Amino acid sequence: MTHRERAIMALEGGQPDYVPHFELAFHETERDFDGRTFFGAPGCPSFDSAPYEQAINHNAQMYIDIAKRYGHSIICLNATKPQIYPDFVHAMASLVRIIKEKTGDEYLVLCHGDATYAIPSGMQMIEFTNRIAEDYDGLRREAGQRVASKLNDCKRLIDAGMDGFTLCSDYAFNSGPFLSQDMFADLVAPYLKQLVHGQREMGAYVIKHT
Repeated sequence: MTHRERAIMALEGGQPDYVPHFELAFHETERDFDGRTFFGAPGCPSFDSAPYEQAINHNAQMYIDIAKRYGHSIICLNATKPQIYPDFVHAMASLVRIIKEKTGDEYLVLCHGDATYAIPSGMQMIEFTNRIAEDYDGLRREAGQRVASKLNDCKRLIDAGMDGFTLCSDYAFNSGPFLSQDMFADLVAPYLKQLVHGQREMGAYVIKHT
């Protein structure tokens, strides 16, 4: 079996010849690959430090080298944060095309695809909490808009060769969820369902991580 076949069989509830695995993000590149690292990752060279196409090609090869070295069945294009890329959708489309040109159908290739509300960062916590109190209906409207926009992006990525998406919005601390059950049922759950349904309608595989 190819790594891709192994991953698909597991995701569809079958029993592959051995357990497929992957990493959402791999950070030890400099240690394990003679000082090489991703362009755009925190603390690493920015995209301004090299021609853009060169940086994209370099990152694609990094993903391939990591998968080969550690026997990953899935290449997850999440080693750098989505906001790092000047144009996230264009960058992901370029990366998946390059990876598949180099490896064919050996790997299942996924990228970030969540649009649901996560625990806000420290910089956004007060603003988001205030909106819960003062603009709850606006948050609900925005939740639907976020999903619609993300599904448009996902369609472009599927057309470019992406196999699916990892949904990585975090909902809980170690001590419990950020939102109450009622708020989660209103502000997150229906939009998560809509998002996953839309992605699967495109033929995408979807993995939810939180």
